[in-house]
Amino acid sequence: MKEAIGVGETVLQAQETACEILGVETHEVDFEVLQVPVKKALGIFGKKMAKVKAIVKDLPNKESAKIPANPTNTVYNYLKDVLQAFGVEDLEINKQKESDNSLVLSIFGKDLNTVIGKHGNTLDALQYLANLVANNGREDYFRVKIDIGDYREKREKALEKLGSKVAIKALTTQKEYLLEPMSSYDRRIIHMSVQKYKGVISRSQGEGVNRHIIIAPEGE
Repeated sequence: MKEAIGVGETVLQAQETACEILGVETHEVDFEVLQVPVKKALGIFGKKMAKVKAIVKDLPNKESAKIPANPTNTVYNYLKDVLQAFGVEDLEINKQKESDNSLVLSIFGKDLNTVIGKHGNTLDALQYLANLVANNGREDYFRVKIDIGDYREKREKALEKLGSKVAIKALTTQKEYLLEPMSSYDRRIIHMSVQKYKGVISRSQGEGVNRHIIIAPEGE
């Protein structure tokens, strides 16, 4: 995805939601404000949410960027050291996909539930750290995605089902629904599943570990 629409109580919240949908940081995109927020007149009429478009910026020219040698090896060695410290036995780290600016790895071994963590929180933290290691000293951005077995595929399907179910419920009841706090990766999947339905929106709210999604009829 190169662009996305974000909705929120404020322009800043709408920008953050758009970035979650794209899976990027705010410095990686340009924003266009499509609609400023408007409060209800007399607490009854006319409320409007902020709406922005986020467009991913072009990456720097490869010839001008200072790219360290082989971030794949750097990430592989880092993960190997961390997972061995976790006590993972029969460890395998397999490369699934690789391009000039991205890498997808799958981890296999015994007793990996600790590495996954509740709702994949530990896995997400490991992926975040791997991205920091891969991008140390780079001017362009090298994205790393890490999976354990087929955990992410199963989790994505469950979240897509949840997003669709709540979106339909919001449309049917014309009420808004608050989901439990999730990681940015999980919130992105929910946002994308809700976008399939006309007349309903999703927005993120809260800070840090308490950040969650609200799914509501459009206009609420």
